[in-house]
Amino acid sequence: MSSVIVKINGIEYNLKGQEDEKYMKSVAEYVNTKIMELLDKNPKLNQPSATVLAAINISDELYKRDMEYEVLAEKYKSIKKENEQLKNEILELNQAKDIIDELKKETERQKLEGQEIEKEYKDLRDKNKVLFNRNKEISQQLHNYKYKVLDLEKKYMDIQFKLASEKGKDNLLLKNKNKLK
Repeated sequence: MSSVIVKINGIEYNLKGQEDEKYMKSVAEYVNTKIMELLDKNPKLNQPSATVLAAINISDELYKRDMEYEVLAEKYKSIKKENEQLKNEILELNQAKDIIDELKKETERQKLEGQEIEKEYKDLRDKNKVLFNRNKEISQQLHNYKYKVLDLEKKYMDIQFKLASEKGKDNLLLKNKNKLK
């Protein structure tokens, strides 16, 4: 507990309180200043009237400050609540951002995979074209060989026929020769 002697409106008072001396002197000086201002503005006021009027003015200031404080306290509560909501929204947005980042990574991975598949597809398509053309050439060669085989078979048959025909003539000649003997 602190104790201090202060002078208000020319009279000394012994103040005691929980606050420190500096604070109590500051309050007393404020009250004294308000009384002196009233006496300077209106010299017809006596000291007790000036003291009462100063007390009323100070009380008015206090009530106004209390009302301002209540308004500010309500605003503070509202802002604090809004701040909590914004913090929650930030958390949700950060979570959504993380999900989006993961989806972007997955999309990029799938894009690269798709590019690899497309490259592999083009390579296989090119190989398929080569094989198709090779198959076409081989089919053409096979077709040509079939005709050659048929042609050779025909020639073989013609030769066999001529050979048989010649053998038949030779046999006939031999028979005739044997008959002549």
